[in-house]
Amino acid sequence: MARKGKGKEAKLSYNGNLLVENRNGLIVNTEVFEANGTAERDAALVMLEQIPGTKQVTVGGDKGYDTADFVAECRNLKVTRTWPKTWSGPVGAPLMLVRRSTPDMPSVRGKGNALKSASDG
Repeated sequence: MARKGKGKEAKLSYNGNLLVENRNGLIVNTEVFEANGTAERDAALVMLEQIPGTKQVTVGGDKGYDTADFVAECRNLKVTRTWPKTWSGPVGAPLMLVRRSTPDMPSVRGKGNALKSASDG
């Protein structure tokens, strides 16, 4: 059940999802799920699991995909994520921002290019 807005009645709703190849914009997979608040992420995981081959896969999305469960499942599938990190804090106060996103891949930085986790700062 889903609502279109505050005070509106709940209706049985479905969420249509597309997996699009980035270079040419071709639709390579589709899934329809009942709208439940996690349908987009669930459909994305189902479609990612169905990608044939062994080549590296990269997936893009908005900050709604930046959840611990989704990132962990992407790691299990050996899929690299590319979407905005989720930040919180007052607008205009960059020194006070706190990162809320789930770290994904390690990054190289620091003295002597030591390998550190993305969550190390």
